[in-house]
Amino acid sequence: MKIEDAEHAWHQQNDLPRALAILDELISCEPGNARALNFAGWLRTSRDVNFERGVDELKRALATNPDDHRPAVNLAEALGTKGRAGAAVALLRPWCDTHPDARFAWNSLGWLLGVVLGEEDAGLAALSRCGGLPDALFNAGRIHLAAKRIDQAEEAFSGALHCFRPHEAWLHLGEIHATRGHLRRALGAFRRAVEHDGRGEYTEPLHRAINVLGNTLLQQKKYFLHAHEDSALSQEKERRRDPPARIPQPLETLAARARDLCPTVLGALATDCDAIERCAREAMLLPEFADQSLWARLHEFGPGPAAELARDWRDAQFALYDELLDREEPGQRSTLQQVRSAIARREWDEAFTALEAMNRADDGVETLAALGELLGDRLQRLGRADLADRAWALSEDAFSQLASWASSGGEGVARMVEVNRLRSKRSLSPR
Repeated sequence: MKIEDAEHAWHQQNDLPRALAILDELISCEPGNARALNFAGWLRTSRDVNFERGVDELKRALATNPDDHRPAVNLAEALGTKGRAGAAVALLRPWCDTHPDARFAWNSLGWLLGVVLGEEDAGLAALSRCGGLPDALFNAGRIHLAAKRIDQAEEAFSGALHCFRPHEAWLHLGEIHATRGHLRRALGAFRRAVEHDGRGEYTEPLHRAINVLGNTLLQQKKYFLHAHEDSALSQEKERRRDPPARIPQPLETLAARARDLCPTVLGALATDCDAIERCAREAMLLPEFADQSLWARLHEFGPGPAAELARDWRDAQFALYDELLDREEPGQRSTLQQVRSAIARREWDEAFTALEAMNRADDGVETLAALGELLGDRLQRLGRADLADRAWALSEDAFSQLASWASSGGEGVARMVEVNRLRSKRSLSPR
């Protein structure tokens, strides 16, 4: 038997008794097998199967390999979950002091101090040693939320979406948005929480909250995305941007395409074409089409031109929805959000003035690059090709500056992808 057999039994087959049997056999043959001791101890303590035996195994694993953070973290967290946080801190704090770069151990210490024991300052100080670790940001968010520091909690949870409990991070973000009256953002966050809640921990109350928010928005005659499109938009934001084969299609062009296509399709497809034409012509998402997908049927059942229109409208719809959120449910007040709000209100002079005055030091140049591209894309969709080129030029220059700061050849090549994307957009624009 090998430890890999135990890992397969647990991770692939979810067979706890077999995994423990394999580990017990390994430990009986090799009493100092630190990996087996740690794995067995973690299984017993986390699944509450002979908890004290598991604690003893974790202590033996740590004694055998005192520089391994895994038994230190597992032991501390096991004690913390059983109301023995003081003992866990007494064990983990000196271990962390002698291992200053052990981010996962510092995260556990921060959790014990700040979340379990309520020592906010000490907990946040420990978490600050974790270098942006998503799990640490999640715990920082919990501390800030308990102290009613809503802005700090939102910032922390927003950076924690890839932590060990992403569904709970999304849940808390939804709660924060709801307290601000940002019902569309809350709806989106609760939908993401359901998608990540694999064990159904919060699924039932989340579905109730989603239904309430959806009905409220419909009663208020406010546009919001259909659930499938909301999910697709979230996935789009996760993808890396690549140099495009085309620039954003102007909304007036989309309106004309939808109008020309309408007589060639029947029934629901014609209805969808008419809706797309109306939204594109008005350059906004009309409330009467809330919670409806205007492109899915065209994409699945329509002829080639209909599928192409569906693809292009989906991109435009996502851009218009982001604009709607920035205009009606703005985020925290910051230079970034102020510029996004100006873009969402289509106050072009205000947006350009803010961008051209932006500090190009440190993170400022990266913000300028992203906002310049966003502004250019929005202007291109609204048929303002001359202003779009001006915005993209700002973005290209900022991305070029970032590329010049690269500390290695590989980093420079990666950053040139952004520069080339902007150059592509400018070369394709009919300015």
